[in-house]
Formats: sequence, C-alpha cells, structure tokens
Amino acid sequence: MPPRLLPSPAHVRIVVLAASLLVSGPASGSAQLPETVGGALLGVAGGGVVTLGVLAVAARGGHYVHGPGELSWEALPTALGAVAGGTMGHRNPDRLWRTVGWGSAGLVLGGAAGAVVGRTLLDGDAEGTWTGVLAGAAGGVLMGSVLGALTWDEEMPGPEVALGIRLSLGALPR
Repeated sequence: MPPRLLPSPAHVRIVVLAASLLVSGPASGSAQLPETVGGALLGVAGGGVVTLGVLAVAARGGHYVHGPGELSWEALPTALGAVAGGTMGHRNPDRLWRTVGWGSAGLVLGGAAGAVVGRTLLDGDAEGTWTGVLAGAAGGVLMGSVLGALTWDEEMPGPEVALGIRLSLGALPR
C-alpha cells in the first residue's frame, strides 16, 4: 500500500467543515441556501469525476483502493469541489453556472478524447478505453471548471457557450 500523503478522510472532513464556515461572507443579493447547497453538490460531482479519473489511472498501474479508508489525497478533489461549488453558489450563482457549463463541456470533450487516446495507447482493449475515458473526463472537468470560473465576466453573466459544427460533404452526386 502506498504511504499516505495527507491525513485520514476524517481529517479531510474536518477541513471541509471548517472551510465551509468561511462561506458565510458577503453574498450577492440573490444568493440563497439552494444555490449554496446546489453548488456544493455540483462541486462534489465534479470532484468525484476527478477522483474517479485518478483512481482509474492508479488502478491501471496496479495500485488498487479496496475501501474508503485507503483514500488519502485522492479524496481531496471531491472535498475541494464541495467547498468551491458551495462558495460560488453562495457568493455568485452566475459564476457557478458558467463554471458548471464549461466543466460539463470539458467532461464530454475530455471523455471523448480520452477514449480515443486510451484505445490507441493502452493496448486497444476495453479496459484501456475506459481508463482513457475516465482520465480524459477528469482532466476535462478540471480544466473546464477552472476556465469557467476564471473567465466569468460580470458584464456577461451566465453560461453562454456557442458550439458550431461545420461538416464538408463535398460535391453531392447528381
């Protein structure tokens, strides 16, 4: 078993509880309890995807987790996601939704790219494909969420993302 890099999950929960108390700062006029709780739950989901990606790559390398007691730093993305999501939902719900939009796009695009890379680089088997999907989705959620949180503009609130696809079909037969 690899050595623990951080304290036990119980200590992580205490840190999360302490950090969540910091949420009670100045909030935007429309922030309410549902946005805070919703943001925390969405943060848990995003952090959970990152944790699953890390665990999938570790399992592919032969390091397996047999129970929650064996988690150390791998549990941090879920805890940090809860704190970040709850804080954003409390202080700025518009920024939260932009972050969720970009994180969701990263999940889909990262998962698709990871499937291709996993299939190509990891022996072409189903296990390699799924490892790639989980790792790609984890990276996509992480990058998309950070991008969404950092690029939020007060002048343009909300997740406004345009996606265009252009396919060239060439000359159609007559």
